[in-house]
Amino acid sequence: MSPPPLFAAIVGAIVTIPYVKARTKPDVAWRSPERRHTLREWLNVFAEQAVVIIDIMAAVLIVIGTVEAFITAFTTWAKPNHEKREVWLRYARWLIAGMSFQLASDIIETSVRMTWTALGQLAVVAVIRTFLNYFLERDVTEMRDRQRHPATARPALDGEE
Repeated sequence: MSPPPLFAAIVGAIVTIPYVKARTKPDVAWRSPERRHTLREWLNVFAEQAVVIIDIMAAVLIVIGTVEAFITAFTTWAKPNHEKREVWLRYARWLIAGMSFQLASDIIETSVRMTWTALGQLAVVAVIRTFLNYFLERDVTEMRDRQRHPATARPALDGEE
């Protein structure tokens, strides 16, 4: 006489559960220190390359803006001040774009390094760039408002028109 089917199923399940559990456990190899070290290396390589590329893009933006501002300022030397202001507005936009790219690369670099020193350096750089960005944006907005509404703008300083 054979055991009842339900009993056979329960015993079979109890006997095979450890085997199935061992076979269906997530692959522990991906959690091993060697595997984590390899993933960290890949992340470092990717981040280093991304930082270099983004820094190059920022430098290109700043160089293009600087060359354009120099040439345009040189050609507007004898022109009215409002044209000179426009040169500096355009230059400020280039600088703001470049600094934003540099801040992005600093964030990526710090996220990979993950040390308190790197975090402190990022904080200092971010504060400096944020202040520069803020004042550049404020100047750009102020000049733009002055150009749009000359009657409500503050009085011109010596040398301004």
